[in-house]
Amino acid sequence: NRGSRSTSTHPTRIVPPYNRSTTMKNLLTYICVIVVVAVGAGAHGYVTGRWLPRGPQTELVIPVIPEACGDWRCEAIKSGITDEANLRNITRKYTNNRTGRVLTMSLTLGPAGLTAQHTPEYCYTGSGYKELGQTQLFTAPGRTAETGGFRTAVFRKERGGLESLRIYWGWSADGNWSSPKMPELSFLSGSLYKLYIVSWNADVTPEQDAELQGFMTDMLKTLQTSLFTSEQR
Repeated sequence: NRGSRSTSTHPTRIVPPYNRSTTMKNLLTYICVIVVVAVGAGAHGYVTGRWLPRGPQTELVIPVIPEACGDWRCEAIKSGITDEANLRNITRKYTNNRTGRVLTMSLTLGPAGLTAQHTPEYCYTGSGYKELGQTQLFTAPGRTAETGGFRTAVFRKERGGLESLRIYWGWSADGNWSSPKMPELSFLSGSLYKLYIVSWNADVTPEQDAELQGFMTDMLKTLQTSLFTSEQR
């Protein structure tokens, strides 16, 4: 039929007008996102040592640390830090010659941004421990918060019974040990040491634990001589 009109069952497609301003805004947003991601990845790689060149001149090495520490004798134990190429660690069990008490010392060396991460609140809770109470500040005998400031907390785990630990930790790049609340923002460049001291006398407060205080005094003196004298640096 010539007079009949053909009708379409498809809806008419409306093409929106080209908006140059909106297109430019979207493009700029996309570019900004790429820049932010790239800068963030580069900064993280720098502070954690990921972009450091490999070779004898850049290899981090922990100097030799004497085994004797006052009245304590030591025994090397296997380190739990084995899967991070940029970190070096020594872990020792110290036994008091008079009382038989045991403490564990773990010393880690690495790029500042990487070593400042993974504090016990994250490492130990990730291994099944629960932190009891709040983290406290503790200053080593004869030192200040800037030269011998540590954090300490109690962690407990059910392992055929209750296993309770009191852990002390702090960082140093120059022989002054400190424990800022946000170490990842306080230590951003260079190499950094992290020290853990673990005690199984978790119920004894740091102020009451004279034996622990004596060990820490002797250990910090040993580390000062071994790690931070002009001959070792």
